[in-house]
Amino acid sequence: MRGLTADGEYIASFVSQIDGPVLLVGHSYGGPVITYASAKAENAKGLVFVASFGVDQGVSTLGSNEAFPPAELDCSLLPRTFPRGAETGTEF
Repeated sequence: MRGLTADGEYIASFVSQIDGPVLLVGHSYGGPVITYASAKAENAKGLVFVASFGVDQGVSTLGSNEAFPPAELDCSLLPRTFPRGAETGTEF
């Protein structure tokens, strides 16, 4: 949960180290992550989306929710920072 690019690159790197074909399964935010990763990992042979976000190119996962009322979970999230090289990232 460090951003689509970072998460997709991480999964692609992990998957690329597995011998043989891999089927990627993503739930919720994992859908866009496996979509990204599959473009980088040549041994990813299929994708399974389980109650997942399916976003168009140029649309963010959060942006796809803008037309709906906020989820009750939103008021329970507490932002925390983590080191990200010379920068700082945010997690909830």
